[in-house]
Parts: sequence; C-alpha cells; structure tokens
Amino acid sequence: MKLQVVEACSGIRSLMSLTSVCVVYVYFVEQSWWRRIVLIAAVFPIAVFTNALRVALTGLIANYRGPVYAEGFMHGFSGWLVFTLAVVMLIILHRILKIKIVKMVKH
Repeated sequence: MKLQVVEACSGIRSLMSLTSVCVVYVYFVEQSWWRRIVLIAAVFPIAVFTNALRVALTGLIANYRGPVYAEGFMHGFSGWLVFTLAVVMLIILHRILKIKIVKMVKH
C-alpha cells in the first residue's frame, strides 16, 4: 500500500479546530495573558506532533495489519483519538504552567 497524506487529511482542519478549542478554553479558564499566549502558541507544535503520530501509526497499521485497517472506520476514529490527545496535551501544559508559577511565587 502506498501511504499518502491527501489535502483533506493534512491536519489543517485539526489545527483550526484545536486552535478554536484552545481560544475558547483560555478565554474561560485562564486569566493570565502570558499563559493564554503560550497555550495558543503551543497549538501549532502540538497539532504537528499529533498529526505526525497519526500518520506514522497509520503507516504501521497498514504495514502490519493491511490496508483495510488503515482506512474507513479506523482512519476516522484515529482522527478523533489524535484530536483528543492534542486537547489533553494542552490541558497538561496549562497545569504545568500553573504549577511552575505557584512554585516560583512560594520561593
């Protein structure tokens, strides 16, 4: 099977969706402007990383299980799974940023 990333699956839609989710999240949850900026700026590398992970895993699945497993339901499900992973990574980053500041203020 030849593995190709077509325009529809390039990750641009995921990047735009993740950016929208992040902007809404920081608007309602975070008051600090610098943390808002850091979180929104982190969307791009997180989206690139998770999309690259999806492509790599799809290639491995197609290679070891067959092309049928890399298409259809698994393809759509992996998109949702990777998007969820990206959102979780943003939330973890937000918590790390908040913990670091609390520790710096206490010292």
